[in-house]
Amino acid sequence: MHWISVPPFVVLPDCCFLTYPEDWSQRCPTSLPDDVRCVGSTDNWLALVCLDQNKKRHRYMMYNPFSYVTVQLPELDALIGIVPKSFNIRKVLMRSTPDDIIILMPNNRNYPIILVRAGKGVWVLEPQTRALFARIIGVAFLGDKLYGITEAEDLICLEIAFDADGAPKVTSTHYVIRHNEDEDETNNYDIVPGVACAYDDVDFHLFRLMITTWYFVKMRGKLLMLRRKFHDPLYHGEHTRTVEVFEADMTSQEWMPVTDGLDGNALFLSKLFSKSIPAGGEIEEDAIHFIDTRHNPK
Repeated sequence: MHWISVPPFVVLPDCCFLTYPEDWSQRCPTSLPDDVRCVGSTDNWLALVCLDQNKKRHRYMMYNPFSYVTVQLPELDALIGIVPKSFNIRKVLMRSTPDDIIILMPNNRNYPIILVRAGKGVWVLEPQTRALFARIIGVAFLGDKLYGITEAEDLICLEIAFDADGAPKVTSTHYVIRHNEDEDETNNYDIVPGVACAYDDVDFHLFRLMITTWYFVKMRGKLLMLRRKFHDPLYHGEHTRTVEVFEADMTSQEWMPVTDGLDGNALFLSKLFSKSIPAGGEIEEDAIHFIDTRHNPK
């Protein structure tokens, strides 16, 4: 059987689809409540939130727009069902299926990372461990292990197991790549959905910022970190200046520059979800696509 790679859809908060990158035709999934909004995606699944206007409570679920299967997450309803308007989900990641581990990264210092397993239970951090996890800006699964990168470009491994009831929990953490500990204390980072950004330089004459953002993605058994610098001229949209790609070397415990392409893959990167896709068909080899702009570096 011959498979043809096709570009992923871009999903808007109102759950409408945009095809990428040519025709941008719009398609809306059916059978969804009117008050639903999309807060993330992971592979073929959308993370959805419904607001009960009477009870002022949020309900969370995973939804597959291709099979129309819905998996309710009542464990999250109990934990973050009532939240302030400023509460947002920065990233949602699923290890395999909705019956397995689902990771959420809210913009809340009390719950920087949440692990949930439908019908089994939910895990959140103890107060004494929140400082380390609050610095994590991106997560990715490699095999059964969860990895996170920090603002200082450290790489942390989070060992996950199940308790007697089948609920997930982080049993231990250790650094795979670690830089100077003093770098963890810098304050020039702003956390925005899915990434951290550093304001490197401000050109007040042109009213634009030079911003650095980081992305974290798995590609064919490897963990990649991308460092992107772009101008933000405020009223004229973002303009990418440079993109650097690094691979995590577990043996030398270093980030190694990737200079010889992406092994026949293409990367699609966004604030909420990033994915590598084998090239072919409509997907160009070694291309890097940023969903927030149609002018992509290659």
